[in-house]
Parts: sequence; structure tokens; C-alpha cells
Amino acid sequence: MPGTHPFTPMQLLELRSEMEQDFARLLRSADTEQVHGALSDNEAWRPEPDSYSAAPHDPIVKAQSQARLMAVTAALRRLDSGAYGECVRCGNRISFDRLSAMPAATLCSACAGS
Repeated sequence: MPGTHPFTPMQLLELRSEMEQDFARLLRSADTEQVHGALSDNEAWRPEPDSYSAAPHDPIVKAQSQARLMAVTAALRRLDSGAYGECVRCGNRISFDRLSAMPAATLCSACAGS
């Protein structure tokens, strides 16, 4: 039921903190991407090839970061509205353990597995 949380205030604080840290990390990453995209290949800093799995300007990595940023933003909005922790498919509660592992999760374990 929206507006009520089955979680303790401490659990909600923990989940919000995790999402806010993730949000800040993603924004820093997006800022770094903009800087790298604005520089020429000769000016951009490049880490050693074996120290990263994808170039910072890789469109797939950029799309994944943008999707993650949108998911975290939506989760924070659900938390503020009281709808956080509800499965969007079946309406059941998402367990604290699942949300601890994936704070932006929108599906309960049963729906995610099907």
C-alpha cells in the first residue's frame, strides 16, 4: 500500500544513502564523459589498456550509465512518494535483502525470476 513502508526508518535511511551515493557517482561519471568527449584524442587522458574494460566514451557504457541514473532517480522518487519497495508487476513487497543488493529494483524476486 503506497504511503507505508514495511522497512524501519534505519533501513530506509540505508537504502536512500546507497542510492544517493550511486546517483552522485553516476553524475561524476557523466561529467567525466562530457570532458572526455570535448577533448581531442591527443588531449584526452587515457588509462592503460589493461586497467579498464571499456573506453569512457563507449556509447554502450554511456547508455548503461544513463539508464542506471534514470533508474536511481525513479527509485528515489518512489521512496519519496511511499511507493518504494513495491513490485511493479505483482504489487507485492520487494524484500529488504533484494533492495540492499539492488536499491533501484522494481521487481520482487519471484517476478524477476519469471
